[in-house]
Amino acid sequence: MKCTELKSITGAERVYQLIMLERVPHFHAWLMPRAKEVPERGIKFLEKDFTCDESAAQKLATALREALK
Repeated sequence: MKCTELKSITGAERVYQLIMLERVPHFHAWLMPRAKEVPERGIKFLEKDFTCDESAAQKLATALREALK
C-alpha cells in the first residue's frame, strides 16, 4: 500500500511503518500516521499509547478500501 492514501485520509504528515517478526513464520505490520501538530517524533512518537474505538477503525478501513479501488 502506498502511504499517500493513508496520509490523505488521516491528514498525516508522516506515516511510520513498523514490522514485527516473531518465532512463528508470520509478521505483524503497523502503519502509524503522525499529524503535523503532534510534537513527538520518531521513537518518542511510537512510545505513545494510541487507541481508537471500533467505529473509528471501521471508518478508516472503509475509506482506505475506497481509496485503493
